[in-house]
Formats: sequence, structure tokens, C-alpha cells
Amino acid sequence: MNAARGRSMGRLAIAISVVGAFNLLTIILFYTVAGFFGPMNDAGIGVFGVLVAVLARMLFPFSREQARRPAQVGLIAAYVGAGVVVLGSILVLFRVTGWFLAGLVTTLGYALSGIWMIVVNDLARQSLAWPRLLSHLGVAIGAIMLLGVLVAPGIIAGVDAMAGAPWYVLLGYANGFGWFLLLPAWSAWLGWLLLSGRLSDKDLTTRDGLVVKRPARR
Repeated sequence: MNAARGRSMGRLAIAISVVGAFNLLTIILFYTVAGFFGPMNDAGIGVFGVLVAVLARMLFPFSREQARRPAQVGLIAAYVGAGVVVLGSILVLFRVTGWFLAGLVTTLGYALSGIWMIVVNDLARQSLAWPRLLSHLGVAIGAIMLLGVLVAPGIIAGVDAMAGAPWYVLLGYANGFGWFLLLPAWSAWLGWLLLSGRLSDKDLTTRDGLVVKRPARR
């Protein structure tokens, strides 16, 4: 990536982490202060999913250069995941369903985004393009997010209350630990690396001009 594109990607990654922090804050305020923070949280979750898909698109040239087919699968999963996440936000904001069923839809959307997280971080790990810990963390986050596929039967059955949900649906709900808590931290780290120049245009160039620096190893 040229310097301007690198900074743009870095700012986007930081924006994702900021929106993630906003979502965490609003859910806390929803339960402790006032109910009107709930819609703000629902909207923020939708925005977060869209921003993750935009980051996936910006990183796609790098991933494609490492392995075309997995990169394409990851990008498609990120796009579809973002659409499903937005659908989940719409369902609850417009009261089409209750919060639980809408949450299941959102959970499934982030499970699809988890596929992209696994792909992009595994390719970065193989190419040594990013710090090892960042790529290992990203793969772990993606795996946690992928747990969300377990909610699919609950969506099909129209389960809209936690009390009536099977145990595996509740387990799938736990993927929020990945996208709600850990993904913003991963994104903040990536953004800092890009904006600080630790990932720059020195070492790894793709056919589309995306360049990521291989950091020095001790």
C-alpha cells in the first residue's frame, strides 16, 4: 500500500476499535442508566459490522496475493456477514422481532465475519507479514466468532426468548466474547501498527500495490 492508503487503513482500524468501545459503553449504560442507550447500541453494532467488511475489502489485495481462493472466500464471508449483522440491527430497531432473535441473527452475521478473520490472520501468519502474536490473536478471535454458527437452528425455529433456547444456541451466543470484546482490541493494534509505520511499504508488495512490512524478528 502506498503511505496514504496505509494511513487510511490504519484510521479505519482505529475507527473500528472506537465503535467497539462505544458499543461496550452503551450496553453498560443500557443496563445501568437508561433504556434509550439500547437503540444506540443496536445501531452501533450494525455500523461495526459494516466497518469490519470495509477493512476486509481494503486488506483483500494482500490476502489474495498469498492465496487467491481462501482470500475470496474470506471476503465474501465478510460481506455476507456484514449484511446479516445489519439485518439483525434492523430487526430489533424496528421491533420486527424481539431482542433475542435479532441477537441470534447478529450473532450468525459475526460468525461469518469470523471466517474472514481466520483467513486474513492465518495468511498473515504464514507470510510473516504481521507480528506473530497479532496474527495468532486474530485466528483465535475468528475461531471464537465462528461459534456463532450454532445459533442457526434457533433462527430457523424462530426462538425469541433465552428461556426457550437450546444449550448449543446459548453457546453460539458466546461468540460475542470474540467480536464484541476482543475484535476491537485486535483492530486497535493493527491500526496502531499501520499509523506508526511499523507496517509500511518496504517489504511486501502485491499486484494491487498493497504493501505490508515484515517486522523485524528477535
